Amino acid sequence: MTTAKTPAPRPLPAEGYWAVQIRMADSKAAAPRYLCHASDAAAARIIAGDLMGPSVTVHGFDYYRLTLPLPDRAVADLPVLGGWEPVRAGAWDGLMLARA
Repeated sequence: MTTAKTPAPRPLPAEGYWAVQIRMADSKAAAPRYLCHASDAAAARIIAGDLMGPSVTVHGFDYYRLTLPLPDRAVADLPVLGGWEPVRAGAWDGLMLARA
């Protein structure tokens, strides 16, 4: 009898940068967008949740792991570990090109 092997769990990505977009209840409202630096995916979710806040006008968030280098950004200018910064509307498309 052959038994199926359970694949080894994949480790969470290590420290890195994530693009976070808050989903607003009003689809016409501009979605706040941020760039954050987290120790792992779980920490990125915590930062995204903090950025979302307790508002009833929010329906959640999406977050995307990014690869370096980021378009038009020097590493020295990126947020420190645990930090975040708002993303200009025109810069979001460039961040989406850097998705891992």
